Amino acid sequence: MAKKCKSMHKSVGSNAQINLTSEQFIAMIAEINMVGGSDGWWINTGASRHVCYDRAMFKTYTNAEDKKVLLGDAHTTNVTGIGDVELNFTSRKTLILKNVMRVPEIRKNLVSGFLLNKAGFSQSIGEDLYTIIKMVYLLGKDMPLMTCLS
Repeated sequence: MAKKCKSMHKSVGSNAQINLTSEQFIAMIAEINMVGGSDGWWINTGASRHVCYDRAMFKTYTNAEDKKVLLGDAHTTNVTGIGDVELNFTSRKTLILKNVMRVPEIRKNLVSGFLLNKAGFSQSIGEDLYTIIKMVYLLGKDMPLMTCLS
């Protein structure tokens, strides 16, 4: 995806217009300011579950049999286990994701924006930053977004 993006758009002028019916908008997190692995996590507001491919990231884990998940490209794949994953931020805060599905076929770990909202977290995207807040505790900030219109 990043190879198709010819330039990073840091800001959009006040005269800019976005036609949501004819333009495809792609946003990805370029940095998440987390401690640990270089693979990172992607926030996905369309995901109904948290998904992780790496068994080593799970704090708790139960094998799953005969479970499948429907992916965004409309095919199903196996869920090999379910458990909890702890995310450590550079702010020294931690976020424990509950009931994370292990899906070895997926190549990016996904945090469900929907489930964060349901758990009482506020999320905001603005000025090229993604911020997660619960009550008065700032969990992660200064996460630049790279955007590409194609």
